[in-house]
Amino acid sequence: MPMNEVILKKRKELGFTQEQIAEYLGVTAPAVNKWEKGVTCPDISLLPALARLLRVDLNTLFCFHQDMTQQEMIYYQKELSSLIEQNGIQAGFDRVLELRREYPNCEEFLYYNTLLLQGALMMSELTPDEKNEWEEKLLQLYEQCRRSENTDVKNGAVFMLAGKYLRQENCEKAQEMIDLLPERSEINKKMLQAEIYVMQHRTKEAAELAERMVLQSVNELQGALLKLTDMELAAGEEETAAKIAEIFSEFARVFGLWEYNHSVAAMEVAIARKDVKDSIRLFRKLLEAVRKPWDMSQSPLFYRIFSETSVNTETSRKLFTPLISDLETNPRYEFLRQNGELQNLINEYREMK
Repeated sequence: MPMNEVILKKRKELGFTQEQIAEYLGVTAPAVNKWEKGVTCPDISLLPALARLLRVDLNTLFCFHQDMTQQEMIYYQKELSSLIEQNGIQAGFDRVLELRREYPNCEEFLYYNTLLLQGALMMSELTPDEKNEWEEKLLQLYEQCRRSENTDVKNGAVFMLAGKYLRQENCEKAQEMIDLLPERSEINKKMLQAEIYVMQHRTKEAAELAERMVLQSVNELQGALLKLTDMELAAGEEETAAKIAEIFSEFARVFGLWEYNHSVAAMEVAIARKDVKDSIRLFRKLLEAVRKPWDMSQSPLFYRIFSETSVNTETSRKLFTPLISDLETNPRYEFLRQNGELQNLINEYREMK
């Protein structure tokens, strides 16, 4: 809120007239009127007394707590990414909290940078115990975000919290979050918007919107198939899980997804079966995929929205790092750790770095 609006709003809230403000500060009523219209600003020597009179701090009076612009958010996100890469997640977390104090009303900034910290944590080489400590800190940030008046921020934070509470096996809290999420609308807003674009001869924008709809559906279906694979494995239905994993792989191929995706579900089945040979084979395929850039701009389904985007080998290695860390520490993979071929593959990955 600009200074002139702060002065006007607080004066009225406290029941002061412009004349009373002027008398207290030793200025004229027309001068106060000009402040409130934004024509002029109070002399700097008057600001402490004005802030006391209006019962606000100088930060509020100077608008230091107003929302960030989109340009500022983009700048700070780039700054945070570089800071985390160079100095680690603690430095990034401290910077987010520092900016949070400076912009306490900008929940959108806090939400998107909490997601950035979440991604950095996932791709880090921290031990599971170290990650759990950070997960608790991130959970607290998401809890702040879910109280936002911004619907997108609130729903996004609630969704993330539901997943976190589920991983903690806290079903009561997870259910509380799920109940807060809105049901999907029967009317597809994006489809209607695409139709409007077509009617307006804005075919490029219509096509880009349609591509985003396809991508969203693909991501949702991928997640559902992977979750269904896990559920069947948990129920002891390994053969059914294996068939779903085959469908998952074919789905990834048909939609032209990164080769890494092709083997993810099958890898889950092989590990559940403690099939050393198949696990090593699939792990090798994952490693081979990491070595190959994925050029999304070549996809007939997504080439507009990913015209200049690809998963390069550096990015893909970062995505692969958590799997390596898990293989070396998670008891789930104990049956593989004595295998010399697996260790050779891990060494190959480390040489890539």
